Amino acid sequence: MRTVQRSSAEHYDPPVSVRAEFDESTIVDRTQADPAGAIRTADAVLADRGATERDRAVALWARGLARRELDQLADADRDLEQGWLTARAVAPALAARIAVTWALVVMYRGDASRALRLLDEAEPDLPDDELGSLHVQRGIVRHRQGDLR
Repeated sequence: MRTVQRSSAEHYDPPVSVRAEFDESTIVDRTQADPAGAIRTADAVLADRGATERDRAVALWARGLARRELDQLADADRDLEQGWLTARAVAPALAARIAVTWALVVMYRGDASRALRLLDEAEPDLPDDELGSLHVQRGIVRHRQGDLR
């Protein structure tokens, strides 16, 4: 069994459990704190044949978010779209959370109208305690469009 080095100098042995590595409630903070480490962990999850579809979706979300942090927007866009597509069938609330992250990437890549549509589509499936994040993202997109109301 091989050991994979994480940036925090902790080790784990595959198969990787995404629940241990990417707690969905802390994924944004952890990924923003260590984008390169998040990419390594996500790659390990995605290489794990035992990973569930939900695990794969969360790993793609983390990798896409990390790539956004590293200004690798085309790669972030692909990962987040793939994560969203993967999550839609197994976890609509997770897909909605991924869409909130993805919308900002879509906006940065120049399609604010599409970003707003993603947010509108995500809103019904988003847990109530996540709506604030959606509203912030929507405000950022609208501000970028020049809508300051």
